[in-house]
Amino acid sequence: MFWNLFPSHDDKLPWPGTQADFIKIIDLCTAFNIFTFNDRRATTHEIAELFMNVFETDISPYPDFHSMYTAIKPDMNTGEIATKMLEIIEADQFLDNVLEGSGVVPSEEEQLERLIFNFIVHEFIDRLSKFVTFKK
Repeated sequence: MFWNLFPSHDDKLPWPGTQADFIKIIDLCTAFNIFTFNDRRATTHEIAELFMNVFETDISPYPDFHSMYTAIKPDMNTGEIATKMLEIIEADQFLDNVLEGSGVVPSEEEQLERLIFNFIVHEFIDRLSKFVTFKK
C-alpha cells in the first residue's frame, strides 16, 4: 500500500502539521545549524524556502513565509522543542534496549508505524537531496 502514501516523485509532499508546526521545525533547523548556504549558516527564511520546495505548505492567508513567521507565535520555544524531541528519542531507545533479547516484540501496529515513519523519512531525504548536498 506504500504506493498511495505519496504523490508522484515530482510533486511536493503534503505538510502534515499546522503552520505553527512548520515554523517550529524551521526554527529547530536554524537553531541547530543543520543547513549551511555558501559556507555560512543558513537563515530561517532560506531553510523555509528549502522546505517549501519539498512540502506543499499552506501559508494562507499570508502572502509569504516572512509574513506568516512574524504573525504566528509557536507555543514552544526552540529549546523546549529540542528537549521534547530528545526525551522521545531517549524513551524509544530505552524501550528498545529493554525489549531486546526479552522475547517481547512490538505489536504489529507499532512495527507498521515504525516502517511507515522510516519510509517517510527516506522519502523526505530523497526529495530534499534535489536541493541540498548532504555531508557525511
